Amino acid sequence: MSKPFKPVATVASLKRMAHHIKVEEGVTQSVALDRAAQRSGYENYAHARRMISARLGDAAGGVPPQRPPARRVTAFQSEARGKWERAVVDPLLGPLSPTRTWDDVDAIVRVLNRVLGATDNHALLPTGGGMDLKGAARSQERGCLELRIRDRHVYVVKPRRLVLESFPDALAESFFILEADPLDLVPIDDERFDDDYDREIVLARRREGGRQEVLELEPGVYQSRAAWDEGILGHDGDGEEIPLPSSARLMVRWLRGRFMILSTGSLWNGVPATYDGGHDRMTDKMIRDAIQYALDELGEAA
Repeated sequence: MSKPFKPVATVASLKRMAHHIKVEEGVTQSVALDRAAQRSGYENYAHARRMISARLGDAAGGVPPQRPPARRVTAFQSEARGKWERAVVDPLLGPLSPTRTWDDVDAIVRVLNRVLGATDNHALLPTGGGMDLKGAARSQERGCLELRIRDRHVYVVKPRRLVLESFPDALAESFFILEADPLDLVPIDDERFDDDYDREIVLARRREGGRQEVLELEPGVYQSRAAWDEGILGHDGDGEEIPLPSSARLMVRWLRGRFMILSTGSLWNGVPATYDGGHDRMTDKMIRDAIQYALDELGEAA
């Protein structure tokens, strides 16, 4: 298996990216430089300078600069990229343009199903990590949709909009951003608290975490996910196990955040550092710029 691709960057390109970060996020220059380096796969700006210097060679010492190696693409990645390229030019998505936006829930569901069903995709989560998505559907919760992870396991999101950012000359690097509107916590039937203070502490932690995991027994009826993990609802009066109903599902309700949906064969998906949820703190333009920097560097290295 090939090593994960790490976007190549020059010091100049990192500084350009840092300038955007400084303006967009209102941080100091040093913080912006570190963040630009981290989003390019380095530990920090100092680490990036050392690695770039080692790659290019010490010109003063007479070592000739070395171009970075070309990216190795596996057969799976190549196939995934081809599927994604075909999906983003689907007529259902409308005329090809750098940015396309949908803000109607039904339209978002149609677009996602068209793309998710035809591609090898991956969704990067607001809090870090990622999941492959199998499809989308209207949720029983008003104004919400469900993202299907696997049978009986769904994410619930209240979408604000879905954006597709495309690169005409590199369609496989196109990506979706699904922005979530705030969603309130739902009460859990079997949950008990010691007192009101304990209740507020627990709920505050959930809000801070940005997600609520519940066992949905039927629409609108929720229990703690512990029953899902145990595989039973408890025991009856005779001590016999009470099985979960066939309608039971593990549901993760996302209270806010931005999901980045992209091809498994894309540059962004091949960088371990992008799994920290950093896209949730970036604007669409910042993500576009970071990808364009990587494409420019690869073009120079070819």
